Amino acid sequence: MKKDIRVSILASLLTLYSASQIIFPLQPYIFFSNLLNLILLSYYLLLTMLDENRKFYINDVVIAYALFSAFAISSVFWTVDPVTSGNKAKTLILLTINNIIMYNIFKRYDIGNAFLNGIILGSFVNYLIAFDILHLSMPTYLGYRFFGTMGNPNALSITMVLSVSASIIYLEQDIDRKYKILNLLNIILALYLIILTVSRTGLILGFFIAGVYAISMMKSLKRFLYLLSVVLGFIGYIIFFTDTEKIVKYLQDVYIRLANVVETLAGEAMERSTLERKEYIEKGLEFFSNHPFRGIGIDTFRYYYGGYSHNNFVELLLGVGLIGEILYYSIFIFLFIKIYHIYKKNLKIYLFAITFAILLVDMGSVSYYDKLILLMLIYISYIAEKYQLSKSQPSFAP
Repeated sequence: MKKDIRVSILASLLTLYSASQIIFPLQPYIFFSNLLNLILLSYYLLLTMLDENRKFYINDVVIAYALFSAFAISSVFWTVDPVTSGNKAKTLILLTINNIIMYNIFKRYDIGNAFLNGIILGSFVNYLIAFDILHLSMPTYLGYRFFGTMGNPNALSITMVLSVSASIIYLEQDIDRKYKILNLLNIILALYLIILTVSRTGLILGFFIAGVYAISMMKSLKRFLYLLSVVLGFIGYIIFFTDTEKIVKYLQDVYIRLANVVETLAGEAMERSTLERKEYIEKGLEFFSNHPFRGIGIDTFRYYYGGYSHNNFVELLLGVGLIGEILYYSIFIFLFIKIYHIYKKNLKIYLFAITFAILLVDMGSVSYYDKLILLMLIYISYIAEKYQLSKSQPSFAP
């Protein structure tokens, strides 16, 4: 079998695996995602054994997560809940191994676009559901809020933020016109789904990233006309082929939810969701103040409050203290440094915006064990290294 065919198979498996993170994130279907993960890793290891050049790659982002995981895993020795922390420790071990192998797949075979394809493919399935083209046997709405395959509106909105990011990265590459139009359409559709989720985090971050891209597009008349034609075409579709009253209602709900956050934080209103998250932050910081350096054990917020904190910063401060917090967020420091040294100006701006948005996601979500977000961070480190003026990442050959 020729080497290019082997790599094409690997790229296809990578696409299916990343798509499965969006299509099959819930029980009992998560089995398919885990199976694809196992097949992908096994096939990569097989290629490695057949290849004469068995170079092993690693970078500071992968190492930083491994160090964070090691410290978090060690917290089982002082945790207040050995069972919960022990279960999360097993997850972190698997994630660390997965991260290392995924980085080597990106780096060794230069097939990062296959990962982006998977995000867009998984998003496409949710578009079909949202437009009533594909019907599922399970619920896809929480009240009036759409959640598609993700089981949670906020989770879907964050996934759509990643989908917007994937297309923007794609558009900065040298691709055919038809693929540019498809990626512009994906951005519009992802933003549309974010509106359907009525997720405040998704709305702010999705439109922030898209806004950065739109501003950069205005510097080129040709690229701006591409964007304008796709936007106008989609608006025409909404006006003539969808329920415009429903769309207006969603936009009103979006405005109300955003206004409620501001009013609640200002003490002018009592919006339940915002108050609950504010209370979680206060309680988490109270525990942190009593155990500031190593925390009370990974994933122990739920031990006291029956769920997660909706805030990655607080979740880690309570669980693994300042040490674990610094280890985890050193990932973003390394990423920003790598991005700073990219020689392609537009790509540098987009990756800064995307990485900053992923960092802000942590204010409303617990992401330190989210496979898709971790894969996006590793992908960003890979693409940043690819376009750096100087390459200094270590590699090891047996």
